[in-house]
Amino acid sequence: PLTRSALDGETLKEVELAILWPDGQRRDVLINSAPILNSAGQRRGAMGIFQDITARKESERALRRSEARSRRLMEASVMAVMICKSSGEILEANDAFLRMSGYTRNELAAGRVNWRKITPPDYLLMDDQAIAEMMERGVSTPYEKEFIHKKGHRVPVLIGFSPLEDDPGEFVVFAVDMSESTRYREMLRQSEERFRVALSHASVTVFSMDRDLRYTWTYNLHPQHARQGVLGKTDRELMGEAGEQLMNTKRKVLETGQPFRGEVILIEDGEKHYYDSRFEPYRSAEGVITGLIGSAVDVSDYRRTADALRESGVVAGEGGEAPPTGGVEEE
Repeated sequence: PLTRSALDGETLKEVELAILWPDGQRRDVLINSAPILNSAGQRRGAMGIFQDITARKESERALRRSEARSRRLMEASVMAVMICKSSGEILEANDAFLRMSGYTRNELAAGRVNWRKITPPDYLLMDDQAIAEMMERGVSTPYEKEFIHKKGHRVPVLIGFSPLEDDPGEFVVFAVDMSESTRYREMLRQSEERFRVALSHASVTVFSMDRDLRYTWTYNLHPQHARQGVLGKTDRELMGEAGEQLMNTKRKVLETGQPFRGEVILIEDGEKHYYDSRFEPYRSAEGVITGLIGSAVDVSDYRRTADALRESGVVAGEGGEAPPTGGVEEE
């Protein structure tokens, strides 16, 4: 600008330039320049006024980034985003919210959609607590609630609140439709209930273990182990030396990835119990072995009957010696 004023006689106003300082910092400046004339009207140079506007430009850039993020959020197709007031008024909402609630944009613009009115009464106290938390901490802890769809059914959502800095009376609401998740949870609950009922009268124990062969889940344990509490423990910790051979068999399953089926003998409440056992490697979605799952069917009555018949001579030539207590006999 100074060169143009000095050589061409131009008067330039509010020209913005980015200047790189010797220390590598970028500074934004606003320049006003004009030519300097002698008494004869000839140009003798130029003068300029430089104003550092770096802070203002950084604020403008930050505002543009924030607006772009807000625009992307409002356009998001997965998450419902609304700008609301605590009275229930919805000032803005994206298409995801309209799909979730069943209302149209015209109904929203006409003020016929109020988030308090489409909230079941039993959730309103939770909403008010979340708004209070947002005002105190700057954000609310996400929680699950429900909206009432235009057609009358309830829509489960995971919801959170965040204040708008430029207007304390308004805030942003983020909501994720949990309908599919809720449906899958109910299907899982029903499946687990059927599983529980199916096993409740059967002499079958099922369990899972991690890579360290510590129990992470069990069902239908023998009373002795139920009393001990097995979660987080290994067979060796539960049974001493007798559990070591059992752990070696399970380690082989983890190392080779090959399943095992065989007979396991345990002393429980002073009695010898025979289990037809299966151990399978448990793999992640990527195919990595992350642990082991197993089942054990108590065949003690059958085994004792077979042994008694064998000893009486009714059954001959079958079976053979049983493995030692705590031992394993693979098929």
